[in-house]
Amino acid sequence: MEGIVQLFNVRRFLKKRTPIWERPEWETMSWAEKMAVWKRHRRYNLILSGLFMVSFMGTLLWYTRKRLSQIATDRDLAIAVGAILVMGLCLYLAQNLID
Repeated sequence: MEGIVQLFNVRRFLKKRTPIWERPEWETMSWAEKMAVWKRHRRYNLILSGLFMVSFMGTLLWYTRKRLSQIATDRDLAIAVGAILVMGLCLYLAQNLID
């Protein structure tokens, strides 16, 4: 039961942590460990930036096309806002994944 509670502990997930390079253990890490951390963060940022760009461009093109053809509805606006929320989540995760 505790494992499930820890899995769904949203507060722990959303809590802003101090970046690894500002913690004391950074000085004790070897160069290879520091490079491994950098590569992992680079991969996370590439994935999140890809999601961000796909969401942004897709939303922009989709809503603009509907708006220009004058068939955009409130549902279309809600979908566009949902995509913007996904983009905001990507930015938030990119900021907090740097541990």
